Amino acid sequence: FHSGVMAAGRRKPPESLESVMDSGEGGEARTYLVCPEIINADNMGSIIRIAAGFGVDALVLGEQCCDPFWRRSIRVSMGTIFHLPLYRSADLLGDLRAMKERWRVRLAATVLDESATPLEQVTRPGKLALWPRRSVAFRWRAGCSRGSCDSSPAISPVASASAVCCWAASRRALDRGG
Repeated sequence: FHSGVMAAGRRKPPESLESVMDSGEGGEARTYLVCPEIINADNMGSIIRIAAGFGVDALVLGEQCCDPFWRRSIRVSMGTIFHLPLYRSADLLGDLRAMKERWRVRLAATVLDESATPLEQVTRPGKLALWPRRSVAFRWRAGCSRGSCDSSPAISPVASASAVCCWAASRRALDRGG
């Protein structure tokens, strides 16, 4: 219940990686947000709302993520979850390799590390999968590039890091005329 209102609905069948990768308006500039292990429903809802606001084409969720359709996630996302394509992976490492090899998506892991390339210096490719924060060892096995969102620990919460990264990716698309 929320303010005395109750709702029930049917979920659509889960989307396949192929349908998420092939969906969209046909342009070459595509942005995907990879979330391997978002376990907090509030964070999930914030990330969904941020992704929708910055024009991310789809979310790719890992095996460890909470359900994006939990009531709290839906509430925090302000309903944008119902309009943003998402794919829940059973094998994130394999799916990231497929995105890279089959669809030519560049994987970019963002870290808080002074040795990483600052995000504003990274040339934005046409197809980009952003991986904000955490799971460092897994990212390197997936073959990600390293970009730095910010060298400040103030940008450490995953939703805030996602916002900075999505903003930078959308600015790059605007700068390119995409």
